[in-house]
Amino acid sequence: MSSASSMGYVAMALLALQFGLQPILYKEFAAHARYPSVLVIACEVCKLVVAAAVLVVSGRAGVVLRSWRWRESLAASGLPACTYAVQNVLVQLSYQHLPPIIFNLVNQTKLLWTALFVFWLLGKRFSLQQCVAMLLLLAAAVLLALAKDPAAKQHGGISVDASFQLGLLPVLVASMLSGFGAATTQRSMQLHQRDATLVTMELSVFGILFLLASMALGGSPGSALSLELLTRARLLAFFDGWDRLTLLPVLANACGGLLVGAVTKYVGGVLKSFALVAGIAFTAFLESYLYGAVLPTDVWVAAALVTVSLVVYSAYPYDERAAQKPKQA
Repeated sequence: MSSASSMGYVAMALLALQFGLQPILYKEFAAHARYPSVLVIACEVCKLVVAAAVLVVSGRAGVVLRSWRWRESLAASGLPACTYAVQNVLVQLSYQHLPPIIFNLVNQTKLLWTALFVFWLLGKRFSLQQCVAMLLLLAAAVLLALAKDPAAKQHGGISVDASFQLGLLPVLVASMLSGFGAATTQRSMQLHQRDATLVTMELSVFGILFLLASMALGGSPGSALSLELLTRARLLAFFDGWDRLTLLPVLANACGGLLVGAVTKYVGGVLKSFALVAGIAFTAFLESYLYGAVLPTDVWVAAALVTVSLVVYSAYPYDERAAQKPKQA
């Protein structure tokens, strides 16, 4: 295993831990934040500061800044940031017009879209065993989604009318955009050898701009800032419900952004999906330990599927030479 792959797998493990801890940290230390949009912007600003500090400490800041071009940045990071912004809007729209069980099932297809766009944009092929592993991971993600919403499974939310134009189509497009954004980011870092920390900073800047634009245009109650608040002199009002410990989930989110960049650069967007699904399973186990919640069988099965799928995916990479042998014969 190369040093880059080793770094990627270490980053995957750390990302799974961070992603699993994040909901707990938000629940414990940020649940009373009055304006979620301000919390998200704070996370992006913190991510930007931490990434800049990493560049300075590592001694790469000068080299990276001298080679930076705004057009290249806009093409490589502006497009994924735009797709993520549109994706969030579509997800919110779809969730309002689809039963939760259908939404969760369709939303998990983003893993397959990531693999498809990685194949299309980077030319990366997958072995048959890796395709099976991705299907196993998809099954694990579906089980975890159902375990998070047992009421929908028990009451059969499918009986609710599902709108195609306002429900099914938006979540399907959102899943496609998720895969496209992940593949585009991987392409900029692997194919064009762009610095992962720099890409993280760019995505944060573009993300902040999109958030500020959406807040200025207005949005759903509780997520957008009111014009009345924007005209107040008291900037502290933005941070109603915050305390010093609220910085914990903000810092954790910033570290997660750096880990996502490292995983995407060194092992790719598909394996990033493995880390995130493993993180969801880790959240379930943490909640069981901390809050005494009873773990449903679905979580245990999903955890086993994640483990098996990761082992299979890593053990059976696509072999170009083996694929060419039948043609030569």
